[in-house]
Formats: sequence, C-alpha cells, structure tokens
Amino acid sequence: MEGCRRVLGDAHPSTLTSINNLGFLLQAQGALAEAEPYWRTALERRRRVLGEHHAATLQSVANLGFLLNRLGEHAEAAALLAASEPTARRVWADASAGLLGSYLAKLGAAEAGVGRFAEGEATLGEATLGEAHALLAESFGAGAARAIACIRGLISLYEAWHAAEPDAGHEVQSPIGARNSKRGRPRRGRRRRTPAHERRLGNLRAGRGAPGPRRPQPKVNSR
Repeated sequence: MEGCRRVLGDAHPSTLTSINNLGFLLQAQGALAEAEPYWRTALERRRRVLGEHHAATLQSVANLGFLLNRLGEHAEAAALLAASEPTARRVWADASAGLLGSYLAKLGAAEAGVGRFAEGEATLGEATLGEAHALLAESFGAGAARAIACIRGLISLYEAWHAAEPDAGHEVQSPIGARNSKRGRPRRGRRRRTPAHERRLGNLRAGRGAPGPRRPQPKVNSR
C-alpha cells in the first residue's frame, strides 16, 4: 500500500484498492476495529475520486455496512446502506443480481438488527432479507452460504420479533388445538392463535423458504 501511495498517489484507484484490501485482510483476521478506518478511508476517497455511482464505491459502502453490522452498529449500517440502495439497484440491476442480493442482505441484517419492531423496522428487514434471499438463491443456488445466511437472519428476526411482541396482534388462526389444562387433550372447536412471525419461523424451519416480493414473470405471447 505504501508503495502505491508513493508512486501513484493517494487518489489513484490502485491505491484505493490497496487500502480496501488491507481492510479485508484485517477483517478476515478478526481485527474489526482495526479494519474500520481503512474501509472508511477507502469509501470516502472512492466517493471523491470515482463518484457515488461507481461499482467500486458501492462495494465500499457494502463493506463498511457489513463491518458495522459485525460491530453491532446496526443503526449506522442501516442508514449508510439505505442511502445508497437506489444507486445499487440502478448500477447492478438484473446483470449483477448476485451483487445486489449481497448488498440487500447486509441492509436487511442492519434493519433487522435495529430492533424497533413497533416502528415497522421488523417488516422492513423481513422484506429486504426476503428479496436478498431470492436474488442470491437465483444467482448461486438455494444451498449457497450467502442464501442460507439470509434464512438464518430471518429466523433471528422472527425470534426477536416474537419475544418483543408476543401479543401485539401479529396473529393468524392456527389449526393447532388448545390444550385442556385439566384433561391434557385438545378441546374441540378451539384454536390456538399463533403470532404471524412464529408461523413464518415455522415455515422456514420446515424448509418452505424465505418470504419475498413477487418477482415479475416474463410475458409469454400466445399464438
């Protein structure tokens, strides 16, 4: 990195890549706090030199968002990633669905990590993680580590959501019979009301996949 700075200058793209790579190395070694200033520097300089809409700048946003999530700074990560989400969608779009899916996975993890369930962040995080899972499964396969990480994120979200609001009205009718405490068997005609996030968690654990928005299907011309 010092050689790049000395020969090419601080603003050269190769120097910025070296700074970014050093952050990667420190992060991989578990030195998260030490990696943070390198990734912040890489992002700030890429924004100045390359612009907000460059793919390398977006990757720096994603890197820093990932690191902030690892450090537990979910609110800062969510604000950072959400601000660049429209640009990420324009730059990567369908041609780079895997990159967009990875970006949205980091945003969804940040939104879920904020933990303000009563203010809608849980629903927001659920939708973002669901879309990320669909994109990653399409690009890399449902068994890919990145896709599975989205499922784990959704499971953690539903568990936290249910713990925070067990009786907040997120409920659906469930065919599971309510146990008669005296006789130890289901009462006829009675149903236990199950929170919606508990039902979603059950669906995930049963292998029925992650929620996600309907993706537009291509039109087929009939003759």
